[in-house]
Amino acid sequence: AGDGPLADELRDEARLLDVRFLGYLDDARDVFAAADVVAIPSLTEGLPLTALEAMAAGRCVVASAVGELPELLAGGAGVLVPAGDAAALSDALAALRLPAAREKVEQSGLERARGYGVAAMACAYASLYGRALAGSRSSR
Repeated sequence: AGDGPLADELRDEARLLDVRFLGYLDDARDVFAAADVVAIPSLTEGLPLTALEAMAAGRCVVASAVGELPELLAGGAGVLVPAGDAAALSDALAALRLPAAREKVEQSGLERARGYGVAAMACAYASLYGRALAGSRSSR
């Protein structure tokens, strides 16, 4: 799913491999539900929303160690591979073929994703504002 400047070139190459491109999706939940593993082989990555969405859907994430992905996937919440290393990506995906191999990573990822949910973020903001207000009162 997704799109980019190399989309046409990749579509041509993918036809030979029976790979389908879905293009941009407003809601990828059905795609995540159908997947066993979500691969994010990015060379650069800002805020890894795709990884968070996949983790929240209980899917194992294999991603390049770029941007914020190492922090998000730390502690077994996902599998990191060196950026641009196709062999390492292939090995990581192969190692996760069986459901038993994915189970612990999926559970860790799901728990990590809960920390980024609306309720968790609301609590974090409430705590931040509480500390800010307490600090402004004590400085008077």
